[in-house]
Amino acid sequence: MKKRILCMSALFIGALSFAQTGVGIMTEKPQGTFHVDAVGDNATTGTPTTAQQANDFIVTNTGNVGIGTTTPNASALLQVESTTKGFLPPRMTNAQMKAIASPVDGLMVYNTTLNCMAYHTNGSFNCTHNAPSLPAPTAPLGSTYTAHFNGITAGVSVNNTLATYTTGETFDQNATCANSMISAQGCGVLTTVTGASGTVYNLVNINGQCWMTTNLKEVPTNFSGYTATSWLATTPGDQGYWGYYNTATTNGTAGWGVAEPAANEGLLYQWSAAMNNSITERSRGVCPQGFHIPSDCEWMYLEHGQGMALSEQILTGWRSNTADNQGTPGYKLRSQGAGQTNASGFSALLAGSRNTSGTFSNRSSYGLWWSSSASGTSNAFFRTLGTGSRGVYRYALSRAYGFSVRCLKD
Repeated sequence: MKKRILCMSALFIGALSFAQTGVGIMTEKPQGTFHVDAVGDNATTGTPTTAQQANDFIVTNTGNVGIGTTTPNASALLQVESTTKGFLPPRMTNAQMKAIASPVDGLMVYNTTLNCMAYHTNGSFNCTHNAPSLPAPTAPLGSTYTAHFNGITAGVSVNNTLATYTTGETFDQNATCANSMISAQGCGVLTTVTGASGTVYNLVNINGQCWMTTNLKEVPTNFSGYTATSWLATTPGDQGYWGYYNTATTNGTAGWGVAEPAANEGLLYQWSAAMNNSITERSRGVCPQGFHIPSDCEWMYLEHGQGMALSEQILTGWRSNTADNQGTPGYKLRSQGAGQTNASGFSALLAGSRNTSGTFSNRSSYGLWWSSSASGTSNAFFRTLGTGSRGVYRYALSRAYGFSVRCLKD
């Protein structure tokens, strides 16, 4: 046994070359601090040829690493050279990628679900062929809206049918939104905006905010690889799924619907799809250029102008839903369902939702819309309007639900 160990040691040492320049394995003339010639085809003199370097690995005396080259560029920590092989990064599904703990900006993987190289930046992964969804430009803070009234005096609406008021509480007194940016600079000369799909969306100015009057039906570029059957009757979590409400098979086993159920109902989106994989409030998401996914506070600004009291705005659950003298904001925002007046021009439709289990529900009874405001690491705020409901429902639920999207002008 002792002789065998000595023989093996001798063989290993024989494969090593120690020179003033470094350590070589299978080469008598290392070109750096540590040099491996995997095939042992380098000459004993001179510099290895390009063909000889193809099977070499080197660490230079400046810490640069080369694979397939013995002269990595000084600006590259790692340089890989080959004309016959490629670089293969870690390959994983979208769910596996999203489960990576504390990913650092610049981390890259190949996403086998979306068939793209994905890089991490600003809190989210993005396919390399897509730019990350950026937040909307700076807008005035909520505390500056000193002339945006809700018609509420002593807790009672002066006229619950109006969609614009000149008296009552002012929005700057909403302490929750005092330091939040609110886009309410009007539509300017715009009456429509065109999405990347070519779809033209009508616009309406509601107390300074410029809203789309229909639900969005744009494909999120970071999740464009999905098909109608990518999500069936399963509970996958928020994977950025999107599609039409399936009126024919509501149990989810057939996946998404093949067409828009009715005009202007649009697509349903999981939160990551709506945000186009951003997690930043007021991001553009799937909206057209110059528009963004409204924040929780921007929804509150809308509700304020429809007669909702300050004390109601910050609550969760149904708000201003008990009596007509609470302003009836739900009536004024809907163009469908019992009680609707659509006095605001928002024209909300009751397009339903897709549940986390993949089933479809609530169409013709409720409409649900995402905000861009996260709540913790797995939930986000949304709004609900329902047939016969005076008020507006506010809550934070799992981002894995499929809800509608309305865009707000920056």
